[in-house]
Amino acid sequence: MKKLVVISIVALALTALSTAAAQVASGQGSEDASVSHELQITIPSLLMIRFTADLGSTDALQAAPELVAFVWTTENFEPVGTFPPTNDPNWGDIKVFANGGWDLDVTVENASSDFDWSKITVVDGAGAVRFTLPTDAGGSTSVLEGQARTNGWRSLGIAPEDYRLTLDGLEVVGTYDALVVYTISNP
Repeated sequence: MKKLVVISIVALALTALSTAAAQVASGQGSEDASVSHELQITIPSLLMIRFTADLGSTDALQAAPELVAFVWTTENFEPVGTFPPTNDPNWGDIKVFANGGWDLDVTVENASSDFDWSKITVVDGAGAVRFTLPTDAGGSTSVLEGQARTNGWRSLGIAPEDYRLTLDGLEVVGTYDALVVYTISNP
């Protein structure tokens, strides 16, 4: 009987200790009790760029952007001067999203090699030159450097009607094609 009483007392003591330990572990039983865990949040760098239909929209253009063209016939061609595009493409702006610092470059790719692409400029609303395309295919021009996060989608204010072609009368007859590429990157 003594053994049974001792075993019962030990069992009750162990039950009481494990109940008290459970209460402390769960923050009960004392005003100073607490539990904790670590928390981690990782926000990756995010850079996005898109064509939109107009300045007011942040929605991506649903079709491929149409080319910006400077195309004349013999009857309406002026050999010297600065000219806007002769067409009205389906896009109206380029917008960027960045949650950190960013730079914007423009390159000319797949371009006819016998044309000076720096004859193409992009102007602002007042007609001042914002940037000039690189002279040769594969060249790059920095458009914006050291930009801060955009706090949502930001308009670059680059539309087809902002392009200008300056002719000096020395251009060779022909059709010249290029792909203009805008690239957003981390500095």
